[in-house]
Amino acid sequence: MFPFPRINSVLFLLLIMCSYGTKAFGQQELVCPMDPLPVGWVVTAKKLCTCCSASSSTGEQWTITDIYNEEPGATHLVCANQEIPEGWIISDMKKCSCCSTTGVGAQWKLIKVEGLPSGTILEVCAAQECPDGWVIKDIKSCTCCNELGEAGAQMTIKKL
Repeated sequence: MFPFPRINSVLFLLLIMCSYGTKAFGQQELVCPMDPLPVGWVVTAKKLCTCCSASSSTGEQWTITDIYNEEPGATHLVCANQEIPEGWIISDMKKCSCCSTTGVGAQWKLIKVEGLPSGTILEVCAAQECPDGWVIKDIKSCTCCNELGEAGAQMTIKKL
């Protein structure tokens, strides 16, 4: 018999509840680009491989990352030209070789805006809709937010 059976029971229940349904944040998988991505997963790299092809030719393989349960304010670098998960917004764009199998590709920096507190101010790329509950405070030119490395536009947004 433990000296504090009620405390031990509570700790045991908390341990079970905390471990139920948990998974590693940022979990990654290598996949063939044949099926739609699961909800909350994004493509973070592309490469050529001797896989993902029914013939003896070279195929393409993607690295995908689960960002569904990330904390508010979390950021991730992802390959451009894909669906952005709900609650995320593009905060920068740039060229990279990591997201192309034929030369130079483009990469987006995403930030999770869902769950951020009122009064939060962010600078994000202007070529997208302002998230619900946020207002545009300013729009300006910048050397960011352009996949070609040219001048882009950035907006300052605030959560009401």
